[in-house]
Amino acid sequence: MFTRRRFIGTGLASTLAMRAGASQPMAGATAAEPVSADWRSLAAAWRMPDWFRDAKFGIWAHWGAQAVPAFGDWYGRLMYVQGDPFYRHHLEHYGHPSKTGFLEIENLWKAEHWEPEALIGLYKRAGARYFTSLACHHDNLDTFDSTHHGWNTLRVGPKRDIVGGWEKAARRAGLRFGVSNHSSHSWHWYQTAYGYDAEGPLKGKRYDAATLRREDGTGTWWEGLDPQDLYNGPYFAPPDGIGSITVSPGGAPVSVFSSSVNGGSLEYRLAELQDTPSLRVKQGVGSNNTLVTTVSGQSGQLGEHGPKLLVDLQR
Repeated sequence: MFTRRRFIGTGLASTLAMRAGASQPMAGATAAEPVSADWRSLAAAWRMPDWFRDAKFGIWAHWGAQAVPAFGDWYGRLMYVQGDPFYRHHLEHYGHPSKTGFLEIENLWKAEHWEPEALIGLYKRAGARYFTSLACHHDNLDTFDSTHHGWNTLRVGPKRDIVGGWEKAARRAGLRFGVSNHSSHSWHWYQTAYGYDAEGPLKGKRYDAATLRREDGTGTWWEGLDPQDLYNGPYFAPPDGIGSITVSPGGAPVSVFSSSVNGGSLEYRLAELQDTPSLRVKQGVGSNNTLVTTVSGQSGQLGEHGPKLLVDLQR
């Protein structure tokens, strides 16, 4: 089935490549040949362009709303992980994530000092032959005039077409131009926004993504927008019953919770511990579309194999 996620991952990639003039037909293929919406068809019909092989240096602007807190990448995910430095930074500077979520950070991004012409000129003098703009980070805010939802920078934050501004400046300077799109990971990246504090005075209170709906925006800056379009919905939100962000010393591995997740499984196991370390959560996508969350503490105290959270996302 041709879903929106497949479109983002395949059709959009080929469309943007052709628009940018970045693809040329291989021997035996013509530009008129139909290209179906899958990677094999695209790979068979097109090759890496000559200009890209010859251009030894280009610059990519990975620039978006997380520039507001300026605390590091993946801010919009880790600010919802209690105990993480990102969470503590957010609590200190913006308030609790149940009241001030990342959608508010996105609107605080104004880009008022952005000068694309000057920056592109600097990049060209540095030797760049092409420039790539961020079209959408995992935070799901489009930096162009998108139509599939209202969460874009013409409606939110800068009130400007960021991609369009970069494109005009790059092409006027004679640079090749492209975009990068990271929204295909947004649906699982944002699941922490549906979580809650496991400890403290707001223990058990779900964060903003779990409670905000379109009707809640009446009278606010985001009136008419649906936060669920931004946060994607609770595909595998943290389940009820998490009571601590630290673990006590124990014996054999213990299953803290497990549940079914869209046909996969979610299980949290604790390896043998010598002390009571504070835990740090780090996530990444492993092989076979498996989302792996590793919980780490003081060196050598968590055991070779744990604890880990494994979520099989295969369908």
